[in-house]
Amino acid sequence: MRGHCVPRRSTRRSDRRGASAIESAFALPVFLLIVLGALDLGLAVFRQHQVTATAHFIARKAIVHGSRASKLGVWGPATRIGNAADGSEIGNLIASFMPGPQASQITYEVAWPDGGNEPRDNHRLRVRIAVNHQPIVTSIFGVAPMTLRSGVTTPIAH
Repeated sequence: MRGHCVPRRSTRRSDRRGASAIESAFALPVFLLIVLGALDLGLAVFRQHQVTATAHFIARKAIVHGSRASKLGVWGPATRIGNAADGSEIGNLIASFMPGPQASQITYEVAWPDGGNEPRDNHRLRVRIAVNHQPIVTSIFGVAPMTLRSGVTTPIAH
């Protein structure tokens, strides 16, 4: 009787055949979704930082273009609205400072909410920048792009 026993090892192997392929089929998409989602989140955070830095950059440029800026040229007090591809001085500055997204997708508004650009009258400048961001993972599922926005309000310096 001893010679007729079937080792348990061979029956277990035949029962497990294909199990790792099925487990991989379930685990791999979840793993890739988590990894791509983390990359998407990192890209969105980077783009948001880029939008915020661009708003501060334009504000720094614009506050020195007050009513007394004879050499630099006066900006304002009329509100300027456009996109980075509009060919204006502000649009060109934004496009050069924020090279990632397409320039036509970056919108801006530069306004003087107090109606003037005199530093001695405590006039302020407001800059708003917005760009659409389409995450890769959510585009697979058909989710609409999100708009990343930033703004800064600061007093006129010159």
